[in-house]
Amino acid sequence: MFGTSKAAPSLTVLRDVDEMAAAIQQALADASPEDRPGLKRAAELLAAEQQLTEAEVRTRWVRRTLSEAGVDPEADHVAAVKALRQATPNGLRLLDAHTLVKEAAAAVSPHSPRP
Repeated sequence: MFGTSKAAPSLTVLRDVDEMAAAIQQALADASPEDRPGLKRAAELLAAEQQLTEAEVRTRWVRRTLSEAGVDPEADHVAAVKALRQATPNGLRLLDAHTLVKEAAAAVSPHSPRP
């Protein structure tokens, strides 16, 4: 049947984490004792970022974009879809924006308390 595919939305996730992590590791290798704690913390943060899936990165982007637009996706789904479509240079397809809003709403936030 047409239109029943559960393909991921056509939003490309770009990540430069690997290059940044390599640069931090190189800086850490050459760092003075005073600089090492800060660089170690930066390396830990980047390592955590590297573990995120594309879906988690997409969800974070959706939540941040909606927050910046002042839109509560649970209170106004239509406004949330519109905000996402306007936030991308060439706009998102309506179905893709809808799917992203639904995925973000369904995902458990890493900062939310767990039941």
